[in-house]
Amino acid sequence: MSVFIALLRGINVGGHRKVPMAELRALLAGLGYAGVKTHVQSGNAVFRAPGAAEEVGAALEAALEARFGFVVETFVFPLAQWRDIVAANPFPENAQDPTKLVVMLTRAPPVAEQLAPLHAARTGDEALQIAAGALFLKLPEGQGQSKLAETTMRVFKGAGTARNWRTMVTLLDMGEALAAE
Repeated sequence: MSVFIALLRGINVGGHRKVPMAELRALLAGLGYAGVKTHVQSGNAVFRAPGAAEEVGAALEAALEARFGFVVETFVFPLAQWRDIVAANPFPENAQDPTKLVVMLTRAPPVAEQLAPLHAARTGDEALQIAAGALFLKLPEGQGQSKLAETTMRVFKGAGTARNWRTMVTLLDMGEALAAE
């Protein structure tokens, strides 16, 4: 079995689309996945499972819909891929304040047509760059103050999910610990 990191998009926001983490852990265990751990309420999980990331993601999406009655877009990454994404950070200076560095994770790498409106939305020292198949956003004023972040969420609506740098690193640490067990 391989170690995977799963991200659930758009749950537990404003009291809508509730997926309690205890129930998510139980659901993952019920699928036969081992070592299941979750991180914060936004739908981040680390676990061991057989098969490829695409198969694991499809099984998890189907189980979530059957259990909760709504579709939850799920993004699943093998630990090695997650490790590569974290290592590829093109803005290491922003890692000191993990709330000002955000990573947009998608099933397929972003394409040029998606980036044009993002470049147009940048202000000040904001920057964006694709590395290791993920879109990194440097947000010196923070995510809540950024038109770039807002535009990114709109462009990738349903096709991606974002996590701040602290969450990225925490999930890597959790995955590494599970792999070492």
